[in-house]
Amino acid sequence: MQLAKLLHLQGFHITFVNTEHNHRRLVRTGGPEAVKGLPDFHPPVSCIVSDGVMTFGIRAAEILGVQHATFWTASACGFLGYLQFDELIRRGISPLKEAIRTNFGGQVYKIGPLHLLGKEMYEPETESKSISLNLWKEDLKCTEWLDEKEPQSVVYVNYGSMAVMSVLWIIRSDITMGSSAILPTEFLEEIKGRGCLAGWCPQQEVLSHPAVGVFLTHCGWNSAMESVSAGVPMICWPFYAEQQTNCRYACTEWGIGVELSQDVKRNEVVDAVEEMMNGEAGKVMKHKALEWQKKAREAVGVQGSSLDNFMKFLLDYDHKNKYRLAGSI
Repeated sequence: MQLAKLLHLQGFHITFVNTEHNHRRLVRTGGPEAVKGLPDFHPPVSCIVSDGVMTFGIRAAEILGVQHATFWTASACGFLGYLQFDELIRRGISPLKEAIRTNFGGQVYKIGPLHLLGKEMYEPETESKSISLNLWKEDLKCTEWLDEKEPQSVVYVNYGSMAVMSVLWIIRSDITMGSSAILPTEFLEEIKGRGCLAGWCPQQEVLSHPAVGVFLTHCGWNSAMESVSAGVPMICWPFYAEQQTNCRYACTEWGIGVELSQDVKRNEVVDAVEEMMNGEAGKVMKHKALEWQKKAREAVGVQGSSLDNFMKFLLDYDHKNKYRLAGSI
């Protein structure tokens, strides 16, 4: 949706195709108006931009005889890892027998972080600015709660979607078995006054709040980019897909994170939070995080690499090639 709105700002008419499952979730969350769109979103299709994992979009474009771009929404480092599947299969390392055996061709345009790029390009009263794909209703009480906290005193916890510090913990309604997460009464008593539990939140706003000192995350790419853009270091607990690769970059290459073990225990979390919030290593990571925040903002600014790549993609639109967009900074 962020990319669709950026293209719309450049004069393109957009028809946004969503899954039936997510469409129903959007209606439940925001009502029928959430999927109404704008009146100019329905002209004939001349180009298909499809998610990188939905390769049937490529075939559909070929059948229709229109141009196609694949938008890779995860990290560029993860994407480069996926391109090595062929080699893993060739060497007999990977058991995957049906993996894609050909690399993508064409040009790669690195255009993220999209939410920062959008802020640079939106006009103040742009009609499409209000359109979003928020699958859960945001609980705004968490930002009010943050307003009462000291700078960099809160641990923000969100797994996509506990220690002695204040903690803001986002627990999605679909993240646990059953209709909702049920926590022990003793736990709720223990965090009373210094803990806030919410079903969902405006994450970009929360990460940018001065009270947030560290982000405990699964290292999904959106969360990683939003954390980098806000200058907030991370405690990383990756689970699947390219989250482990993102975690390695955050902890090893960028120096803005620390990784938890898969079989994490209470003491490990306590030690990680204490070090990130009060330790010398944490101070270094906070400084590094601010450096990466500056780089992210420069990338979407005038003559920045991300903005330049986005405009180059638009200029190349008339060429009869297939393009690949990689959502990296």
